[in-house]
Amino acid sequence: MTILDLYLIRAFFRHFFLLVFVLALLFGFFDFLAQLEEVGHGNYTLLKALTYVFLTSGGRIYDLLPMISLLASLLSLGTLGDRNELLAMQAAGMDRHRMGLAMMAGLLVLLVIFLLGEETVFPRAEHRAWLLKARALSTRGVTPYGQGFWARDRDTFIHVEKVLGKGVLAGIEIFSFDDEGRLRRFLTAQMGKVGDDHWLLIGVSEQEFLPHGVREKRHARLRIRAFLKTGEVKNLAVPPEFLSLSELWRSKRSLEEGGQNAYRYGLLFWQKVFVLPTAIFMLFLALSFVLRPYQERGRGFRVGAGAIFGLFVYLGEQVLAHLGLVLEWPPLVVAAAPCLFIFLLAFWRWRAL
Repeated sequence: MTILDLYLIRAFFRHFFLLVFVLALLFGFFDFLAQLEEVGHGNYTLLKALTYVFLTSGGRIYDLLPMISLLASLLSLGTLGDRNELLAMQAAGMDRHRMGLAMMAGLLVLLVIFLLGEETVFPRAEHRAWLLKARALSTRGVTPYGQGFWARDRDTFIHVEKVLGKGVLAGIEIFSFDDEGRLRRFLTAQMGKVGDDHWLLIGVSEQEFLPHGVREKRHARLRIRAFLKTGEVKNLAVPPEFLSLSELWRSKRSLEEGGQNAYRYGLLFWQKVFVLPTAIFMLFLALSFVLRPYQERGRGFRVGAGAIFGLFVYLGEQVLAHLGLVLEWPPLVVAAAPCLFIFLLAFWRWRAL
């Protein structure tokens, strides 16, 4: 790697991290405004809302990597072009392919770092944020922990391992005690569906402790009275956006095995996967904007056009995702469509240089 390659990568890094900071502030501000609606409920204070926004900023930036890649490429190359440094690099024998490979090498390093963060640091921070908010908003007698909770209703305790989307519970254990504190009944269920009047448990194993022994029963489905209502359980569910790729895949499989709709988890999984190739294709699309012959359009026009295009792509991805949720299009197709579009457009413009 030559000095020119390193100089180009350093310029790209500088603008990349500047955009990370600016976009984190911008999107964090909008998220903070959304959190203000719940400030004052329970023990959810303004400081806790600010902490929540800060802890969830990492995952938000990961989703914005394609936009950041495009804008960082446009700004770094645009700045070098305004100072005629791109022209000097080309005169020194550095063609557009060499520039693209150098910047892609720098981008790949950043993508690997953010991918590791998305699998380790970001989900832990987001989970801590959720736990902070859930405990502040939780009702009396409910203790959120991990991805589930403990709850108590008089002489009965309930432990839920995971709260999944739309009031679906996984790994349910119910302990009932008598007046003398002895275990009277123990019930486990693979899955459960929350309703305001009752809970529907699936794959139930029941043990009743009698003076002369233990009586066991099994139920394919069992209705019990509702410990918590739908709205109360909703606040205890970790948003799927806060899960890592591996956690999303496991949750998707769990829902499917329980006969539940796992579309949202599958869509989010594939969207997070396609963030990485989309960011790479955005970089080459940015190069095609900046490295066009100077006689065609001014460089400022091309940078501005590229930024507007990136914004429309981001908004288009959100619209397409919502349409996919409503119409239940295949998650892989919905997530891959924007990436394929960017690839074809970047390839066409790159060939036209």
